Amino acid sequence: MTLDELTERVRTGVPLAGALRLEVLAASAEAATVRMPPSDLSLRPGPSVSGPAMMTLADAAVWVPELVARGGADETRTAVMTTTFLRPPGANGVIAEVAVVRRAADRALRGGVDAGGGVGQALRTRDDDLAAGERAVTPGIGHNGGPPLDPEESYRHWHWKRAHKKAWKTPPREIALRRLARAEELGMTYRAYTLEIMERGRYL
Repeated sequence: MTLDELTERVRTGVPLAGALRLEVLAASAEAATVRMPPSDLSLRPGPSVSGPAMMTLADAAVWVPELVARGGADETRTAVMTTTFLRPPGANGVIAEVAVVRRAADRALRGGVDAGGGVGQALRTRDDDLAAGERAVTPGIGHNGGPPLDPEESYRHWHWKRAHKKAWKTPPREIALRRLARAEELGMTYRAYTLEIMERGRYL
């Protein structure tokens, strides 16, 4: 796709990007540069470019590498987006520089963005990765963007730890000394000898 075609695709795919007159200046499957020119629509009192306008720029910019990689046929949507505003960007427009950080096996794309006074990252996922009737769930604060955990894992882990502690409870002194002496005769450690008893139910 040409830069003009990408610009048109971004403006039609994200109507607010069209209203802000975003323009793709450079693009590849791994990086992109997108400009938001000065406009009254993007300003807040100050005057300075508003946070929502900067986030729109960043979100649209992260989309561009996927459009290049898929010939404009990409239908991903943003699942997670975090932004940190470092300084006021002023009123003279903003340029966003995007780099693809990682493309996961599940076709999710993570991109890093530097847009004027803000930096952030966005995670885009494909709608067709969701099962019928399923809704995308945005992870909460502190989520590292990894795959969802097994919902039963913590319950099983608690029971495993409880059973492990019970199994390795120190036996009466006489039994422990007898096991230790037998383990030394066999050239084994106390733990290995005890594990043999627990696993196979036999005394060597």
